Amino acid sequence: MEEFVITVNDTSPGLPAKEQIHQLARRLHQAKRGLIIVGPQSQKLLETTLLPLAQQLNYPILADPLSQLRGSASAQDLIISSYDAFFHLPRLVDALAPDIILRFGAMPTSKPLLLYIKDAIACPQVIIDGNMGWDEPTYSASELIRTEPTAFCAHLLSSLKALDMADGETFCARGREWAALWHGIYQRSQHVLTDAIHGFPDFFEGRVFTELATLLPSSATIYRQ
Repeated sequence: MEEFVITVNDTSPGLPAKEQIHQLARRLHQAKRGLIIVGPQSQKLLETTLLPLAQQLNYPILADPLSQLRGSASAQDLIISSYDAFFHLPRLVDALAPDIILRFGAMPTSKPLLLYIKDAIACPQVIIDGNMGWDEPTYSASELIRTEPTAFCAHLLSSLKALDMADGETFCARGREWAALWHGIYQRSQHVLTDAIHGFPDFFEGRVFTELATLLPSSATIYRQ
């Protein structure tokens, strides 16, 4: 039986030491095919620091329906939502193999994404756990950091900017091809899904949500009784 080892960094309710944040920043700085995964979480303010972090790294964000990120007006070229549509294609999964994964929130609800995470067991996976619990049912993570995620992202971003200034080159320029690959696949998947939905009869129930997405303001909330 393969041994499962995970490093737990319990800094609640504070932040990791500056050197620990800087060490993680150096790892991210060197990884050109990084990925951010955000599962169900309730902190609306997380996007204020997480999205700038993703832009600095040029890391795509796989956003769960309950991540509070899918409706964000910022970093839309990095936010990926319809990943279920292409994660069942083995050739694409191989082409999208990451160097490192940062995961926030609870485990995502998507089974194809869960299988993708398990397939990436060889790559370092760092979980930022704001609930001070154990959001890791896959046994594939290498590190669990219990800390406040919004402040953690802000400090990590500051450390990354310092590294970029020291190198005289922004990571965004170096990671552009990786982000463009994800965005291109995502856009093609969206077009295929949209064409399929509009090909059904007018009273197809699956069209309700796509129609509401175009009609409702971004701040709208839907309640179901």
